[in-house]
Amino acid sequence: MGKSGSNKEKPYYGKLFYFCRGLLRLCHKKITVLGEKPLQPAVFIGHHQNLMGAVRAMMWLNFPLRVWILSVFCQREECFQQYSDYTFTQRFGWPKVLARAAAGVLARFVPALAKSLRAIPVYRTSARDLQVTLQESVATLCNKENILIFPDIDYTNRSDRMGPMYKGFIHIDKYYHAQTGQHVDFVPLRIDLQKRELRIGAPSRIRAGENFIQGKDRVYLELQKKMNF
Repeated sequence: MGKSGSNKEKPYYGKLFYFCRGLLRLCHKKITVLGEKPLQPAVFIGHHQNLMGAVRAMMWLNFPLRVWILSVFCQREECFQQYSDYTFTQRFGWPKVLARAAAGVLARFVPALAKSLRAIPVYRTSARDLQVTLQESVATLCNKENILIFPDIDYTNRSDRMGPMYKGFIHIDKYYHAQTGQHVDFVPLRIDLQKRELRIGAPSRIRAGENFIQGKDRVYLELQKKMNF
């Protein structure tokens, strides 16, 4: 006879994520999730809002998913260079000594959190590297898991309105369709801070038999409109 609790489901995320999420929830007013997620695994699209949109989504979404994160934040050395040579110096204008000290701390914490999140690294150095991200995303969907992407071009935009987005994420559908014969739901997420709501919008998808280029442009426009309703 097995031990009591031996069939308990394994936690989706790592301990570090659950600890950070619990701490943040204690410090913020609750945001209620409205709407239904699709029955099939989907790609959810959010507004980055200079990280705050991403943080709020991961704090309050009531179902698990894997989030796209730039690969530089998934490796300690690259993370250190990103913070010390760009974020703290070029963006914030900090003295280099202070920037390196802060970067040293974050270079240990951020990659560990990305691992705990089960993040999907996004490689942007070449089209070939991006294929690695797309292939892992397709494998995630085929494993019945959801994905969360923040495709803002201007990720520092703090307004409620979604601006121009990168379109590359829609290529997930092309790879997924080639492997499964099915199309992916792209689902918009919108956070309304006044009402303390996170709304799951109606999905957009490439239609059966639709030209991919035309379908990609249509899905892009639909998502942007839904994000700004």
